[in-house]
Amino acid sequence: MFIIFSQRDDSPSPTAQVIDELFFGLRSSSLLRQIASRAVEGEVDGPVENTQLQNGVSAAPVLARAIPTHMRAGTADSMSLQLSNLQVGVVQSSLIPPQARSQVFLPPSKSSAIPSLPSTMRGSGSSPLLQTLLPSLKRSFSLPYASDAFLYSNGIISSDSLLIACQAEVKFAEDLRKREHYRAAADVLDWLPKNDACCYIGGLLMLHWEEYEQASSLFEGASRSFGPMAFRNKTLEKALASVLPPSLSSLNSLSAYYEHLAQLFEEKGQYQYSVPFYRLAIESADQEVETTDFWHNVFRGQIANEYFEQAYMSLAEMPDVTLRNTSVANLVTAMCERNKVEMLLGFDFVGFQDDVEEVLSFKARNAHPLQHPIYSKIYYSWSIKREDYRAAASMMYQRARILDQLDKPDVETRHVHLSFQLEAYTVAISALSLLDPQEAWISLPILLSSGAVPQEWRQANFGTFGPSDEVRDSEIVELSDMRKELELCRGRRQLVVQKMSIRGFVSDEDFEILPMEVVRRYAQIGMFEEALYSARVFEVDMSIIFTRMVDTCITLSKEGPGAFSQHESHWLTRERVVGWEGEVHQKGWRLLQESLERHDTPSTGWQYRKNCLERIMDTDRTSIPPSWLTAFFQEREPEYLIRTCLRYQLILPAIEYTILMIKKANQPFAQGATISVTQTHLPYSLIDAVVGAAQSKEELRKASLVKAEIAARIGRVGRWEWH
Repeated sequence: MFIIFSQRDDSPSPTAQVIDELFFGLRSSSLLRQIASRAVEGEVDGPVENTQLQNGVSAAPVLARAIPTHMRAGTADSMSLQLSNLQVGVVQSSLIPPQARSQVFLPPSKSSAIPSLPSTMRGSGSSPLLQTLLPSLKRSFSLPYASDAFLYSNGIISSDSLLIACQAEVKFAEDLRKREHYRAAADVLDWLPKNDACCYIGGLLMLHWEEYEQASSLFEGASRSFGPMAFRNKTLEKALASVLPPSLSSLNSLSAYYEHLAQLFEEKGQYQYSVPFYRLAIESADQEVETTDFWHNVFRGQIANEYFEQAYMSLAEMPDVTLRNTSVANLVTAMCERNKVEMLLGFDFVGFQDDVEEVLSFKARNAHPLQHPIYSKIYYSWSIKREDYRAAASMMYQRARILDQLDKPDVETRHVHLSFQLEAYTVAISALSLLDPQEAWISLPILLSSGAVPQEWRQANFGTFGPSDEVRDSEIVELSDMRKELELCRGRRQLVVQKMSIRGFVSDEDFEILPMEVVRRYAQIGMFEEALYSARVFEVDMSIIFTRMVDTCITLSKEGPGAFSQHESHWLTRERVVGWEGEVHQKGWRLLQESLERHDTPSTGWQYRKNCLERIMDTDRTSIPPSWLTAFFQEREPEYLIRTCLRYQLILPAIEYTILMIKKANQPFAQGATISVTQTHLPYSLIDAVVGAAQSKEELRKASLVKAEIAARIGRVGRWEWH
């Protein structure tokens, strides 16, 4: 600076004014040197052409080059070189209101040995840093006066202590930050003592540069000046108040300061830093301060960062009941939407279990059953955890009904919905089966439009849901009803797949077939075991199944396995059938025999065996029924066997079965027993009909044997005696 002044031609010998100006200039050199060293952010490898409008005239291009290696940037020597031949002009700034303002810029040096630095271009404007800081001069320009005016206007030399940053100094750094000269503001802070105001401004700078950890530390350092018990002097208090928002300028509320910091981080989406400050705001708040909003923001930040365990713990700390109830719903919803169901089920929610159940139940009833998250499954898991099996079964059963009512635009969608229904029914049955059989039921509101329940058994179990004198508002669904609906869903799905593989197409009616049609189609394609199981679950007549099995066996006996296509011989592929020995038709008769043994019981009156016998005789009267079938009737119902033979004009078999019946009745006599007439019974009218039907020589011969057996029996039966 002294070199610059000494180069003035009109400079006389040093006077008091010159010494004064020189004194202030020397005090200013440090700041100017730092600003000059930061004139270019980053290195400039090549020339950069920069033109500035100067009173409407284009200025000469400025070539930016690196400072020579032998000279360090920011030193007194480099500063003196760069400040030589200064030119002053007026330029409009986009960062400040338009007004006459001195501009200092560096033209190209005449000597190539002394390169010049370009103007600093920062932010969205095109104004150099110095231009934005220089004040308007009130008198003609002189370097010492301009330097002093700059320093005085920014208060840099107003401090009387190197240990305290005064209000003007921190305000100067804050103004730089607000004008988006962030690096320059950071440099100014480096010059100043690190009091609370500097920490606050530094935190704002770190926040801008996304150095959130450092910002949090700096902000926390500035908190010691807040609150009625804080120790601070007037200078520090004024300095800090000058850079704070007006609402915090009194420095009386530490809680308000922490809330302000939390909001700063919240605006950046950094909830991991905002939550701790909100908690500090709660801890430092006075008793009369309402903290509900703080707790809401703490909980919201924890949810945003997926700190669900912390959010769960915060529920117990919230003082407001309404906020707790709302927060429970938000926590449950957030955890479900972010696939944290296992964690949700791991929380006990002591005191909030009813609230959780209410939230999940509402979501499960109203959310789309196919969109993630599937709340019905989550509610099911929650209820199973609490051992509320009836509620779990009820929710999954309702899910199956809702799936049935969804729009199904195409075959593929229908098939997918059937698969989901099948899953829902299966899970509901599993849950309800855990209850005592007498308690295995659920209660549901009556849904008149529900098409999920076939009317064949729904009306039988629950009555007709039409206009009636009795008004019902609920229905009872038992475990057996769920199993029927499950089997109907499974049958529809499986038969659709089979038909698609056989014919290559299906119709809408194939997805809506009734239980009896399911059984018939199963039997038609040879899926006899599936047909028998479905009929047993549906509690419908199985005659159509056994009739189809008889036809299959007779056809196989006459024509062999080639009589049926692959799609009609599913029963042959069963593992247990494949392991049987014998011909195909023998396996068929054996399958029929075992099926009758399982499903034809005294409760059916042996009806299915009777149907099989009659079907055999209807198909071919000359064919001989299986010995195991006739032996069954000889043992239990010989009269039915004889009458059936007579009905189909099979006289000779009828006579033979009659002889066997009489011999069985006479067996006690052969052992020497004396049987009273009241202890024996023979259908003599039926025997007379059989004997009377004999016409051929062989029939007459065997009829005589019947008469002989009867005569021998009558001779052995004891007389009736009154006692």
